[in-house]
Amino acid sequence: MPHIAATDSRYGFYRSFFETKRGQILGLASPAVHLRDDLALIQIARFFPLPEYEGIVVEAARPTLQPADNVILVGSGPLFARPDAHPVSGPEPPLGIGEKKLGDRLERIYAGCRYRMTVTGERFVADEVTHGSYRPEGDGRDHLVVDYGVVRRVFRTPTENTIVLEGVHRLGTLGAVMVATNQHYLDVIWERYEEFGGFDEALPLEILVRSAYEPGPERGLYVLGGVKAVPLVLVYNRRWSYDMVSGRGWTDDLPWDVQLRIERQNPPVPVPAGEEPASVPRLEVQGELRGLGADLERLCRAVLERRAEAERKDEEESRALRALTAEPDRFRIVLVEESPWGGAVRAVELPEGHPTPIRRIRKHFLLHLVFCRALERGFRRDRDTLRLHFPDFVPSTSTKSEELRFSADVAGKMREGFERL
Repeated sequence: MPHIAATDSRYGFYRSFFETKRGQILGLASPAVHLRDDLALIQIARFFPLPEYEGIVVEAARPTLQPADNVILVGSGPLFARPDAHPVSGPEPPLGIGEKKLGDRLERIYAGCRYRMTVTGERFVADEVTHGSYRPEGDGRDHLVVDYGVVRRVFRTPTENTIVLEGVHRLGTLGAVMVATNQHYLDVIWERYEEFGGFDEALPLEILVRSAYEPGPERGLYVLGGVKAVPLVLVYNRRWSYDMVSGRGWTDDLPWDVQLRIERQNPPVPVPAGEEPASVPRLEVQGELRGLGADLERLCRAVLERRAEAERKDEEESRALRALTAEPDRFRIVLVEESPWGGAVRAVELPEGHPTPIRRIRKHFLLHLVFCRALERGFRRDRDTLRLHFPDFVPSTSTKSEELRFSADVAGKMREGFERL
């Protein structure tokens, strides 16, 4: 293996190992199979040739092993601490290195990570933030052809520096290692993290990897030339993701909550978390935008959180207004008022009764007015606006203009279904 310069992205990824020349590269051992992920382990070991790196030991995990400060784990992370973590192929389970020696470290790492390998039933990669999943695929003849892996990197120098290269199955582990040793991929990955700006190496860095295998004549034997491994998603600190396939920039994927208060003719103001609700009576509009689409979710979030900023972008607000009011079923309209019996406060969701087409349009119209007010925009009752924002509106038969029929059928009959207002 040629010398790796300090400016190389591979050097940066394994920096503590290159700088200290000390550490352990651990694979999963079994009484029946010498090394469970031996091909993957070899790819990592090539980075640290003897005699220069004689302080970096490559060996199988065993119960009596004391992990070093710098550790690279090749294989399913939980198995290193708990051999019974999940079923594995082969007649015997691999040997772990003992829960007390490494378990605490792995538990801390996994607690801050986003991707989790399921350990019971069907095995796949679960995304604990978006609740998505990545499932291995077979060819229908008991041969695995697509698998997923995860690269995890947490550097807490000088006490803990850990890299975990694991897959749902061995193909996924091999793919994770191939990405984590590929200079081209690491160049791009490192650039993306630098774009994020000042990331903390003590916080988990994760790379989701897809591995595809085209088996040759000797089925079941992985040959590097037949494996194509590509990074799909970069994750930092569990919440931030970068889609490597689409090139979409860094996105905060955690659920978010924006609360705005509008009183009388005053401009909208953000409501700090935990602040007491406004006095009654009040109208509350509650919406769930998850699933609206990444682009529209980001747009609506940016527009709603921009209330306190001086700079406003009219085109973005127009798009957000259309997105926010296009799907009334995403929202609840709640009237909070004093109980007629005095003292108590009650909340009534509107509209009451069966959601007939005209009631649905009225709810749509009221939502549109609320968001016009939140964005400090006026409502225009012209034909183009009505057709843009209310495509489901079917006017009654009349000689009046479409605008006047809208007022008569919708705005003029708001009480039918909205009596409480």
